[in-house]
Amino acid sequence: MSGNRNTTRASNGESSIFYSEADGLWHGFVTVGRKADGSIDRRHTRSKSEETVRKKVRGLERDRDRGGVAKAGQAPTVEQWMATYLDTIA
Repeated sequence: MSGNRNTTRASNGESSIFYSEADGLWHGFVTVGRKADGSIDRRHTRSKSEETVRKKVRGLERDRDRGGVAKAGQAPTVEQWMATYLDTIA
C-alpha cells in the first residue's frame, strides 16, 4: 500500500482517487460528461492496487478526452470497443 493518501478534495470536474479503509480498496472517479437527464456522468473503478486504479482512471480520462466513452447504460459500439482494445488492451 502506498503512503500517498491524499485527503484533500478534488476540484469540481477533476478525477479523484482515494483509499477506503471500510472495504480495503482504492477507488477512482472520473467525470466523463452529462447523462441524458442532465445529471453528471461519473464513472467509478476500484481495485486492491492503487496503481491499477490510477491506470484505469488515466484510461477513462483519455477516452473521455477523445470522445470515446460509451453513454451510461449503453454497450459500446464496435468502433468504440476496437479503439479501447487497440489503445489500452493490445
